[in-house]
Amino acid sequence: MRCHSIHIVSTAPSWDAAAEQARAAHVYAELVDHPGLRTWALGTQALIAYWTGRPRQAIIHVEAGLDRTPAGAAGARLRSIEARAWSYIGGDPDRATAALQAADAAHAADQGGDDLHDEIGGEFGWGPSRHAACAGTALLALGNAAGAVERARQALDLLVDDPSGGLVTERAHIDLAAAELALGHLDVAQEALVPVWLVPVPQRRHGLTDRLAQMARSLGDSRWYDVHEASELRDRIEVFNYEAEARALPSG
Repeated sequence: MRCHSIHIVSTAPSWDAAAEQARAAHVYAELVDHPGLRTWALGTQALIAYWTGRPRQAIIHVEAGLDRTPAGAAGARLRSIEARAWSYIGGDPDRATAALQAADAAHAADQGGDDLHDEIGGEFGWGPSRHAACAGTALLALGNAAGAVERARQALDLLVDDPSGGLVTERAHIDLAAAELALGHLDVAQEALVPVWLVPVPQRRHGLTDRLAQMARSLGDSRWYDVHEASELRDRIEVFNYEAEARALPSG
């Protein structure tokens, strides 16, 4: 099966195209009876729903994938997405915490047996660095800044030996900065963002710019109102995101 031929575009202007490709991957997985691809496709549909502000729809996709999810990385990814969706919805942190615990259990039980998530890997992979980074994102949304710092730093430490890291480096750096900022550590947050400023404009995807936009809103809180460094950081984020947005806009 040529799973590696499926590619989901995740830049902000392409949500409809990405969703259509994820649905096509799901249909194909059903036709060839491939549980790993089915789980991945449903998880990707859940991520798109999450990224576009529809966390309850994300939960629906996750629940649809849980009945035939292969053990290990596939289940860990799906449960991690579930945790992020519940953390976005809010109201009952126990649901997000339970999903995180299930994700960690699935990750710990991974024996590397799924040909898509483990053998092909790459975009389909779910290694330890991505797993830790996703947990950090969920914990940050839950307001557990200390826990988010721990998991983000873990993600960065694990990245060296994780070939499926992708853009996890910059995402984890932003989550780490946001968590440190929530703890009142502006200087540590600034240091964490140093590698992010080096990301070329064409690679400034939604996963980066959306996180930075949220951080900019936090920098607008009253606690940072009279702090010059906070104002400078907010301005730098605005420029970084504006450059990414300007490139994405159609010309003419």
